[in-house]
Amino acid sequence: MTTQHTITIIPAQAGWFVFRLYGDGSFGYDPIVAWEVESSAWDNRRQTSTPLDSPSKNKVISHVFAPLTIMGQINYDTPWVIKRPDGIFEEPVDREQFADETAAMEFLKAERAKEQQRRDTA
Repeated sequence: MTTQHTITIIPAQAGWFVFRLYGDGSFGYDPIVAWEVESSAWDNRRQTSTPLDSPSKNKVISHVFAPLTIMGQINYDTPWVIKRPDGIFEEPVDREQFADETAAMEFLKAERAKEQQRRDTA
């Protein structure tokens, strides 16, 4: 199986933020300055001589987007959500949305508690 990976950095428009819960329990906004897009393509057949840039119904393409802030890449061990320019807070994996900062804070606190519980029972 042949795989191709590319990483592209795209400048972010103004108004996008990462809203996160820090280790000390405080909250903060980090402006998103760019988006990192990791693209992967592979042929789903076991053996192939078809180049990945040719049409194939067996080709699988995946894109993963990650926000880049002035602090660098996101620490995925710290709970966070994205604040969109329209003011909606959104959890990027399940796409759960929160209408305001208070609801986003409660979500992040609950995520921190779940993670702590997982660590305590491991």
